[in-house]
Amino acid sequence: MRKLKLDYTYINEVCGDELEFKQNLLSTFVSELEKDRQQINSAFKDNNDDELKKVLHKLKYKINLFKANELLKTVERLEKNITIEKHDKDIFLDLFGEFTDQISKQLK
Repeated sequence: MRKLKLDYTYINEVCGDELEFKQNLLSTFVSELEKDRQQINSAFKDNNDDELKKVLHKLKYKINLFKANELLKTVERLEKNITIEKHDKDIFLDLFGEFTDQISKQLK
């Protein structure tokens, strides 16, 4: 798995010294990412390009909060060329998994 660089500056600015608020925010965020992952996997499985585009577009905002540029570039590439090869799908799923995992680790 790749090591994706995340920037927590925005989250830290929003939460300040409120650790409990930060934990709740990140927990909600991770829950939403899990829902997105399920929708993405379903869209991949069903070859539902419209649903995949919708979820990918929605993800861009979330990814941008953490300045995960490598993942953002992959999402934008997939969004533009929705008929994807297995290689691109695997790269995306790998990066998305790393993104979710890193945020989840902040909850421990």
